[in-house]
Amino acid sequence: MNSDGSKNTPGTPDARDGGTPGTPDARDGGTPGAPDARGENTLGTPDARGGDTPTAPGATGTSASASAATGPGATPAPGPTAPGATGTGATPAPVTTTPGSTGPGAAPAFGSTTPGSTGPGAAPAFGSTTPGTTGPGPTPAPGSTTPGPTPSAPGATPSTPTGAAAASTSSDVPGARSGEQPLIAVTGSTGKLGSKIARHLADAGVRQRLLVRDPARAPELAGSEIAQASYGDHDALIDALDGVHTLLLLSATESADRVSLHTATIDAAVAAGVRHIVYTSFVGAGPNATFTFARDHWHTEQHLRATGVEFTFLRDNLYLDFVPGFVGEDDAIRGPAGDGRVAAVLRDDVAAAATQVLLDPAAHTGTTYDLTGPTAFTLTEAAALLSESHGRKIRYEPETLDEAYRSRERFGAPAWEVAGWVTSYAAIASGELGTVTTAVEQLTGRKPTSLAEYVATR
Repeated sequence: MNSDGSKNTPGTPDARDGGTPGTPDARDGGTPGAPDARGENTLGTPDARGGDTPTAPGATGTSASASAATGPGATPAPGPTAPGATGTGATPAPVTTTPGSTGPGAAPAFGSTTPGSTGPGAAPAFGSTTPGTTGPGPTPAPGSTTPGPTPSAPGATPSTPTGAAAASTSSDVPGARSGEQPLIAVTGSTGKLGSKIARHLADAGVRQRLLVRDPARAPELAGSEIAQASYGDHDALIDALDGVHTLLLLSATESADRVSLHTATIDAAVAAGVRHIVYTSFVGAGPNATFTFARDHWHTEQHLRATGVEFTFLRDNLYLDFVPGFVGEDDAIRGPAGDGRVAAVLRDDVAAAATQVLLDPAAHTGTTYDLTGPTAFTLTEAAALLSESHGRKIRYEPETLDEAYRSRERFGAPAWEVAGWVTSYAAIASGELGTVTTAVEQLTGRKPTSLAEYVATR
């Protein structure tokens, strides 16, 4: 299911907002459950993330459900994007956001390191995102000596920012006249996640510029202006970002050139004088993340760090709103997630957290936030909750990795995309998506929505 609500492959969430299902990403795109992908990720493109980004289980970010090929009439769906480590109702634990770690017992990464698109049934990926869809990685390169803010709750990890950490005033902000608010640019405003964030900013009376590929699809919001540009279009981005202080960069839809689109967009922003970039990444982003799309997010993060511009990373977990889409036509959720847990997060909660960061970016300079739900659940537990909500028996049937690859080969998707679908579930099995944090509550002042609360309202 794409972040805009459409389904690619029966029973498989899509991303996007995040990329891989349940992952943050382009936002709102990407694979189901991932913050990243379709539409919210790509400027002016309908979402999938989150995502945006948001990805599929098995990745470190968010994903679609994969149906097994073995059940009669079952439609294999690419799998979820990120596993959870703590049990349902587990006490929130600090999240390690330092790229490079793939989580305890993380399974080896499958497939190529090039992020894939969210094709039918693709698992959401929040990573280099969504979708990227989302994944662990190497220790980030140190930035300048100016320290970032100290986090007040688990889930936030400050790092040394590479740009000036002091809050900017209208006198030193590009394009801002005396007494005028610094201008914020928002990508992915035509997607599920990006549109929510843009509306929150409008409600707060914030000046914003919506960067879209198709101006006709841009939302009409008070205090906003429209600029036409696509990811990677250097000249158009230079013009669109003129006078902008802070850029919300939602990860783009998964594709073979996703990382290059991200880095080119970052370079154009820096050249245009943007001071701070808020990027929607994926939980556990890293070069060796089990979820292959999460690796894209890590490469994007590393490039942004190296520019010297101020940054904040919002690493979304699998998108909670994509979980119902994991169910196949035969009422089965299938994928190699084992008994792993996933701390999936609702896109509404991601949007609320991102808005708070954008309202005062200087207070979050150099910080990485792992955005999760209040509990981590297994796919067996998810099936039980969905059974109660839907009024019919829904089950989870674990697949082996070989079974998962074979059941998805029939979609005819590129190898890198199939790897993203499968590894989103594998990331859940490895425990890379199971840590619960309090970052959402820390940023918004309220607890995030649980799966039980979400399905009860549908």
